[in-house]
Amino acid sequence: MSLPLPNLADLLRLATLGQQILHSGDGANPRWHQMQPQDDGTLSWPWPEYPAIMEEFVQEASRTCWSDSSYEPDSTARMFNDDRFVATATLPQLRTMVTYFVRGEKFCDGHWAGMFRDGHVERLVKRMRAFLPTFEYCSLKYLDIWLSGECHWVEAMRGDDRDAKLRSMASFAKAYRISRNFHLKHELKDGVHAERFGKILNILEPLTAADFAGDNLLPKLDKIRGQISTEYGGSDVLSGTTKFLWLKLRSPIIIFDREARMALQSKHADLDDFYLRWRTSFEVYAPEIKRVCRNMTEVRQYCIDPKAITQSFMEQVASQTWFHERVFDIFLWTVGGRVEPKSDA
Repeated sequence: MSLPLPNLADLLRLATLGQQILHSGDGANPRWHQMQPQDDGTLSWPWPEYPAIMEEFVQEASRTCWSDSSYEPDSTARMFNDDRFVATATLPQLRTMVTYFVRGEKFCDGHWAGMFRDGHVERLVKRMRAFLPTFEYCSLKYLDIWLSGECHWVEAMRGDDRDAKLRSMASFAKAYRISRNFHLKHELKDGVHAERFGKILNILEPLTAADFAGDNLLPKLDKIRGQISTEYGGSDVLSGTTKFLWLKLRSPIIIFDREARMALQSKHADLDDFYLRWRTSFEVYAPEIKRVCRNMTEVRQYCIDPKAITQSFMEQVASQTWFHERVFDIFLWTVGGRVEPKSDA
């Protein structure tokens, strides 16, 4: 029985780690330990000690989904020497080449560093990226989401009209399917339905981005999560909390979402791990996302409202970090949405 092939989340994880090493400049270079005298009087061979990021890359590449037990070293080595072959490799062929990369170090110290130095890993990563959604697609998709709803909801949250804010929160909650997490029975007053999401708005109103700056981000977010949870019967409202906070503040809030968690393969219900993986991955792709968003005027005829893509829009919206972060969200949600869920998802 053949083992399952890598899914999109597996491809994303390995490609991201590979790009981190490539961008670091020396992340693939080991520190060589010189020959050392042994107790029996012999000398040990020099051996490499790789940086932590390389060890993480190898650990990821050693997972079962990347293991081809029937690979043949000589024929696989020839695959790497054919750039056209690598550029069009199938998933099974990519798995075979990753297996060659991992196991080669057992037979030749410094093999991993050599594979990076000679450009083989860079070509593998490029081919892995070809299986993933493009940022051109994700930027246009988020642009439509922003123009068709989010821009109005965000603007309402910045105003003074409480009713308008509540209407925006209701529309936002419906769009992101979180209304069911906040049961109506907790919004009754004297048996009569009061304000939908009014309790959440009361918690959000005094908050500013400064409250979540730096190291305060996760502790403050967890505190707000607890306050909202208390108002709604003690239920876990992690995803809903981050979404409503984003609606109120945008940056530095990152939306915790099931599909994004699956794409990043972060730990279940672990916000710290999710934020670390999200931020680390975003830093890798941020320059590319920024470039794509900068060129959005070239494809504006394909969006829901081409006339809205003005120079002012490009300067005030599409150039902002929070906009780039939301494009990355769409990327992660697209990847995660195609990953078979595990039992804890």
